Amino acid sequence: MSERLYELKISDVDLTDIDLADDRYRISHSQTNTALLAQSILEIGLVNPVVLLLVHDKHIIISGFNRVKAHLLNKALTITARVINPETSKQKAIGSGAIKSETIYIDYLVLAIGAACFKHQLSQVELIKSLIKLSVFMDAGHIAHKSGTLFNTQLNQKYIDELIAIGQLQPQGLALLESGHLSIKAAKKLSVLNGPDVLVFLMLLGAVKASTSVQLEMILYLTEISKRDKLSLKSVIQSSEIETIIDDENIDLITKTQQVRDCIYQLRFPELFKARQDVKQKINSLGLGRAVKIEPPPNFEAQQFTFSFTAKTYKQFVRHFNKLTTAVQDLKLKDIFSA
Repeated sequence: MSERLYELKISDVDLTDIDLADDRYRISHSQTNTALLAQSILEIGLVNPVVLLLVHDKHIIISGFNRVKAHLLNKALTITARVINPETSKQKAIGSGAIKSETIYIDYLVLAIGAACFKHQLSQVELIKSLIKLSVFMDAGHIAHKSGTLFNTQLNQKYIDELIAIGQLQPQGLALLESGHLSIKAAKKLSVLNGPDVLVFLMLLGAVKASTSVQLEMILYLTEISKRDKLSLKSVIQSSEIETIIDDENIDLITKTQQVRDCIYQLRFPELFKARQDVKQKINSLGLGRAVKIEPPPNFEAQQFTFSFTAKTYKQFVRHFNKLTTAVQDLKLKDIFSA
């Protein structure tokens, strides 16, 4: 890649001559809001021309998908582009000397990646997409060696291998990563599971909005339940309330996530769940309200309970303190400590 194998020629290209469906070199997010970009182009003009490759009688986009989309939004007829003509290029197709519709060329791919990562820091999804495409041409060790040039940052081989493995979860997995429903840590866990189990977890995590720690907890507990009960993950979900909760459109996302988490915990630790519910009912019966909180030890593995409240004024402080003082006389509080 030390010698450039193609020439770029600046010209205005009719938008109708661009194949918008061909996104083989796309690195950037597909859900980018182009309305602001379109307005900027109207007011300032196109600062950075797009890069196109002439394939037969159509142009495909190497870099500038959002800029092309913005021009269409502005109802423009043409766009200024740097065009690669394959007839003057030394680039060769993989497996043949002719350009095929499905072919990706290494130098054009490097150009697409470079245009994206030198414009902004690549998101993890963009990085994964880039690595998947590059892995066709070189192994993780080679990519790691060239990463400074390719991505404007140094990547180690282990990290590259992990991201490429996560890339096998696509397209649904990458979509959840992009939307924030799936974390990288949880995706790493899923990348070593078999296909059917992965699909079950992607369906579940796509239906809730959980933090990384809760995602990992759900994956761990459901896997343990599956092994303990000798059931497939799909059967575990279908035979419980989880599926009913997920399908309920009247539950907001936060509540749905908590209910699914509670249901999984109940399946994994039925006795502990019952004990937690009993303690929760006793705490609620004390009438302390939301401002004063009593937190039992996690999983009752320790002896320490946590009592806390917040106050903005002295009056609030006295009111909450008096609530606790009154609770000390309640036998139910004694029951909580002996639970």
